[in-house]
Amino acid sequence: YFEIYFSSTVGSISLWVNSGASQDNTIMSFGDTSAQEYLSIRSDTGNLYCLQYSSGAVQWEIHKSGLGTNAWHLVTLVQDGSAVKFYFDNTEVTSFDVDTDKSKWITSGIDNARIGCVNKNGGGNTDFFDGLCDDIGLWDVAINSTTRDYIYNSGDGRKISQLGTEGSDTTCDNIKAYYDCDEFDNSTLTNNAVPI
Repeated sequence: YFEIYFSSTVGSISLWVNSGASQDNTIMSFGDTSAQEYLSIRSDTGNLYCLQYSSGAVQWEIHKSGLGTNAWHLVTLVQDGSAVKFYFDNTEVTSFDVDTDKSKWITSGIDNARIGCVNKNGGGNTDFFDGLCDDIGLWDVAINSTTRDYIYNSGDGRKISQLGTEGSDTTCDNIKAYYDCDEFDNSTLTNNAVPI
């Protein structure tokens, strides 16, 4: 798990995902440990679903068919304060399954974040993901296409840590958390974001 230190109205989430099997499990989530409120990225029988649940209902849900297995994909959610956008391998997916309120993001009750499972509504850590995640970034801003293009790099990927380096016209401003997932210490990730 990791602490949440970013905006409840705007922000971005970016991570590389490699599903080891066709499964129904949570890849990444933000939840309220004592209520049924969450934002979730999950696999479901070879499909990828992103959704926000609050006020007793799904506020928005979108999915991409064909997550497949044993292949890396870049998953990016961008919330600009008015509508969330979902990018799969840097291509925007525009057809929402539910679009009640696409402005919803990290609601005030959400008190935890998880990589590889979900923790909400008194259930503890559940719904474990059988796959890999890498290069996870959380921003306090809606990242632009230049940043997304730089990270995606035509499918070859670039580390988020390379943003803002010499020769790059991207910036790492407003990044709140960055986990490169290359090194673990007792299953704990270190936030490598600068500035925090």
